[in-house]
Parts: sequence; structure tokens; C-alpha cells
Amino acid sequence: MRVSFQINLSTQKTPSYFGKEKERLKQAGSQKLMLKRRKFRFIRHSNTFSICSRTCGTIQSCAMRIIDLTHPFTASMPAYPGDPKSGLKQIASVSKDGYADHKLETTMHAGTHIDAPAHTIEDGKRIDELPLESFRGRGMCIDARERKEIDAVLLKDCEIKKGDVVLFCTGFSKRYRDKDYLTDFPVMTEALAEELAERRIKMVGMDTPSPDKIPYTVHKILLGAGILIMENLANLEAFLEIKDFFVEAFPLRLAADAAPARIVAVIR
Repeated sequence: MRVSFQINLSTQKTPSYFGKEKERLKQAGSQKLMLKRRKFRFIRHSNTFSICSRTCGTIQSCAMRIIDLTHPFTASMPAYPGDPKSGLKQIASVSKDGYADHKLETTMHAGTHIDAPAHTIEDGKRIDELPLESFRGRGMCIDARERKEIDAVLLKDCEIKKGDVVLFCTGFSKRYRDKDYLTDFPVMTEALAEELAERRIKMVGMDTPSPDKIPYTVHKILLGAGILIMENLANLEAFLEIKDFFVEAFPLRLAADAAPARIVAVIR
């Protein structure tokens, strides 16, 4: 959904946040009110306004597009061998009980989810112990299609910055319902994981069930460096030609080594 509109700061009522901030700066004896000099961009999303603090040259109509990178949660999702299958069961209905309710059953590593350091690092942080800023950042999508091994050579011409969210599009999400999805997927090399750790990115994501297989050395390299891992992503092909986007990947706040997440990309 695209939303585009203009706001004239001289005629619109100032949001309460800015009024409080202005008063706070006055009380602190500040002679320079930065709020007057900064241009703000407002974005309408989910019936609320968020503020882009990035300085814009002028106040113009702004638009954004949100693309879902999350697979639907269903009982037929792939489950690792030995893991119980996920389920979503209705336990109350409006017609019978006057309200609807559902029961969710899942492991933390089914469907689209995020691994925290506690997944493979002894005494590593759990999902609920990570700050919210850990789950969002500037996105970059790298074409890794037609590869069984994803190597560091793919980063040669990439301008990856500290705190970026790096996605690898393998095209494997098309086989999400196939029987061999959990066994025949592309993997990262240890050299690539070490290069990503050296560049101090924030998160890495793939459209596969995992960046590696037993003994999970890549997991340990990435999570040991504090890099969160997003698995089972969808729709990454859409970002192979898009250079300016932002990833928002917020998991359920669970005291666990991983958690299901709704992961989206915001195109500005």
C-alpha cells in the first residue's frame, strides 16, 4: 500500500512530542532549537505517524512500500526431523462461545524466525535480552542464486557498512513446501561468515532453513559475533535490483534462543 501526502508545519498543529521537547530545551537553557531547523518526513503506517529523522531538503509528499519477507504460519510448514510439527487450532468460535480464540503450537525454529546468540553460544543472549535496535537496519540483498555454496567472493563489490542487514537471495524459497527443503539447501562457507563478522553487520538473512548444516560452524561464527540470523525468508527476489530499503524484523518477546518473527522490508 502506498500512502503519499504533504504536511505544512506552519499550519498544522504541532505533535505533543515536539511541544514537550521544545519546553525541555528551553528549561535546559538551550539557545538553539534544532526542531526549527530540521525538516521532518511523516509516514502513515498502521493508523499512526512515525517520523523520519533523516534531514530532507524540503517537505515533500513521501511514500513507502512494504514487502513481506515472512512465510504464512500454517500447520503444513516444514519441520526439522525430530521436531514436533507446528499447529494453529481454533479453540473457541463467535457462534458457539461469543468470541474466537486459537491455540498456537510451534518450536522456535519453524517458519520465518530469528536466531539469537543463545541458540549456539553458551550463555549467549536470548531473544528477549536483545535491544529493539538489534532487529532493524539498512538492507542489502545479494544474488546467490544457482549456488550450492555461498562464498565470500560475493561480497567483493558490495559496500557493506557496520550495522547493515545483509540478505542472500538463493531462490530456494520456491521449494518451501518440497520434501527436500530441509536437506538439499545452499549453505554459507565459513569464510563468508568470518567476512560478515569482520564487517560488523547487524543481521544476516536467507531464504533457506539455515545458513549451514551440522556441526553448525557458520551459526557459531555469526552468533558469536553478535550477528542475528533470519531463516526461512520469502520474496527476496524482489530486492535484487532495489538498493534503498530498510529491514524491520521484530520477533516475539520470548525468553528463548530464537522466536518466530514478522519480517518486512520498507522501500523508501
